[in-house]
Amino acid sequence: MLDRMGVLTLIDRYALVRYCQMWSRWITAEQFLQRHGDTYIQKDAEGRPKAVKAYPQVRFAQQLAEQLLRLEQQFGMTPSARARLEAAPTEQPAADDKSRYLKIG
Repeated sequence: MLDRMGVLTLIDRYALVRYCQMWSRWITAEQFLQRHGDTYIQKDAEGRPKAVKAYPQVRFAQQLAEQLLRLEQQFGMTPSARARLEAAPTEQPAADDKSRYLKIG
């Protein structure tokens, strides 16, 4: 879709790879939080409840979401970003042609 919008070029492959990696990490963190919730009970040496703590994945997911949003805005993946785009749409490449964006070297 980015290619059809005319915003994706060969030079963008590293930014797109970073986006994919961040998105994968964000999904992993969100899946953890869905399974375990946002908090856990910290216990003292005797096993008694001491405090309620947030899992590190809460902050990690928030940071990744902010970074993803910045990249999404740069690629025109939000409504307001698309309104500012001036890229010319291109024809959709053949299915096997998409690998050219991720080929390194």
